[in-house]
Amino acid sequence: MVSPPPAAPAPAPPAPAAAAPAAPAIELPAELATPVYGLVRRLALQTELLAADRVLRVGLAELTDATVAMSRFVGDDGQPWALADQGDGGPGDAILAQIAAAGCQVANGHVLVQPIVAAGRTVALIILTRHERLAAFGAVERAVAMLVARECAGLVHQLLGAHAVKSREAAADAKSLFRPEALESHRSRGSEGALINLSPRWVRRAYPVACALVVAALGFAVWAKVPTYSTGPVVITVDGHDVTAPAQGTVEHIAVNPGDRVAAGQELAHLYSVQEQAELSQTAQEYQNALTTFLLDSDDGAKQALAAASAKRDRARAVVEARTVRAPEGGVVSDVRVRTGQNLMPGDRLLTIVPEGADPVVVALLPGQDRPRLRVGMTLQVELRGFIKPRERVVITEVGSEVLGPDDARRTLGTQFADLVGGNGAWVLVKARLPRRTFQAQHHTYHFHNGLRGTGEVKVESKPFLVTLIPALEKAIY
Repeated sequence: MVSPPPAAPAPAPPAPAAAAPAAPAIELPAELATPVYGLVRRLALQTELLAADRVLRVGLAELTDATVAMSRFVGDDGQPWALADQGDGGPGDAILAQIAAAGCQVANGHVLVQPIVAAGRTVALIILTRHERLAAFGAVERAVAMLVARECAGLVHQLLGAHAVKSREAAADAKSLFRPEALESHRSRGSEGALINLSPRWVRRAYPVACALVVAALGFAVWAKVPTYSTGPVVITVDGHDVTAPAQGTVEHIAVNPGDRVAAGQELAHLYSVQEQAELSQTAQEYQNALTTFLLDSDDGAKQALAAASAKRDRARAVVEARTVRAPEGGVVSDVRVRTGQNLMPGDRLLTIVPEGADPVVVALLPGQDRPRLRVGMTLQVELRGFIKPRERVVITEVGSEVLGPDDARRTLGTQFADLVGGNGAWVLVKARLPRRTFQAQHHTYHFHNGLRGTGEVKVESKPFLVTLIPALEKAIY
């Protein structure tokens, strides 16, 4: 680090005749105003000349896209000096001294020298250089450098004065018999501050209030109760009869639509099997052939052949007829899951028939460890996913008698709602019946539909607030 001569006096106010000319108007693009004054604000926070010098050089290099940014400070004798070793490059000291004396910006292609003028003289120089392959400095970069130099001139002048004072003190301390730390402590004596003086009357009034607040806080912590909730996913279901495929086949047609009312035995859909249909056609043809033979020759052999062909045809017809899916009971068609041309396997669900007037049911999966504290009659709070509405409060009507693992819980819910079960953990199945079929949300009325998802929670116990703050007290209290 290169420092100015210790004997250099602090900058003195210039004579009136040496006043610098008025700075010209600077036109700055609007998009550069924010980063320029951001750099000025960062400089205003610096208390050391070395830190301010580094912030100024780095900031100007970023704003002007300079490859190298160096700085030189100018003493009272007009000679430039460096605060720290910044390498070689840029104009020589003789040229920099001339620029400092002139106090005007110099831009020569890829070199830009910006004086910082304060108190009527140049106190510092900023040297910005660009690589020869890059474009030369333009009017915008010159305006940015000039504006930053003008705004930070007072701060740089002040930090230079403080730096000169510290340099003289360090030189004097080096010649003293005392340690530099002791001398610094002696110089800063008297700036430690004073103890806060509290009025005795204020203390007498505040002490009882503080004690009362402490007692009230302890009482609240002991007597106030914090509820504990058992929380888990819920799904809205509507109790109904699932109609499944009786055998393998392709859906030939669907005779009903969702919302249709059907009676017991009414046709819902028909499945088609190429093999069975071909067998029916073959047996019908065989029956026609046997009937023709019997009409031409009504002996006993033709009669037996006709009876056998008729029985075979009736069996094939019964097999095809069995693929007609009929309603097992009356109700409303809900949740049609198949389409025409879809191939089904035995047991695949086609649709659901819901009895007239059936109320929606809430099915909740709550953590298994809460099973001993769950019972029928508790209130289950339900928050539906995707709706901003008050929580539904329903009464629990059924609590599972066993704690289920993930696989058992999926089998209990069925494939339709198996995704409610997480990968791990134990669950207990809880059911509650909704008192109505509609709900209000965002000033609109909606119906509860089978499959709506949400979150449910049940308050299972309450603990003192103090136990919540200090869990170790739970064993001592209970």
